[in-house]
Amino acid sequence: MMNEYIASEFTLTAYKALLTLAQTRFCFKNYSNFLDHDNFLLLRHDVDFSLEHALKTARIEHEMQIGSTYFIHLHNEFYNALDVGSLKLMRELLSLGHHIGLHFDVHYYNIKGKEELEYWLAFEKSLIERVLDCRIDVFSFHNTNDFTMGCEEHDYAGMLNTYSTYFKTQASYCSDSNGYWRYRKLEEVLLDPEIKKLQVLLHPEWWTDEELMPREKVYRCAQYRFESTVANYDQALIDFGRLNLS
Repeated sequence: MMNEYIASEFTLTAYKALLTLAQTRFCFKNYSNFLDHDNFLLLRHDVDFSLEHALKTARIEHEMQIGSTYFIHLHNEFYNALDVGSLKLMRELLSLGHHIGLHFDVHYYNIKGKEELEYWLAFEKSLIERVLDCRIDVFSFHNTNDFTMGCEEHDYAGMLNTYSTYFKTQASYCSDSNGYWRYRKLEEVLLDPEIKKLQVLLHPEWWTDEELMPREKVYRCAQYRFESTVANYDQALIDFGRLNLS
């Protein structure tokens, strides 16, 4: 059962407070250097709706000297990871010292087996590496199902699997999926003295300046996408000396 939704718990102010609390108990690590540590927190962001929101949380983390990994979804209805604006935002994420991972959607390819999985993982990994000129060494699944939850090997296609047996059995987990704490609240998890190894899955779009309900946050992401697309159209007509008829 979900916790009662309290909008004030999902503001950027609350986010800073949670990071401050986390720093008192955990060492923030990334997916390439955590295995040799007995006390760590892996901060993972699956970017489902907005790279602009991702940059907001990334800047906060940078100011607090915290590194995290932002997982990019290539088949997204809310942003185009390959457009010029998105590439600029992702490069800024990297410039802040953060890492980029692949947020992979098996449903897009209707994948049913390991061979197909590795083929398309390698394809998307190569694509992001080429356009960003950076190494992609970790992936997460988008909208998990029975098949993906059964994919428990340490790595696939040369990338660490965030749903591997290790993470299911050796580390604790906390998630804000769908805009609320699906299991325990992050504050409660951070204060639990029994937890030493922790993977935290967050989604940047849920963390806002204002206190809003999750659906309103999604609506605003869609509205921003619409307005920015129209603005790009208008600017293109200006740049190329065309009439803007309306």
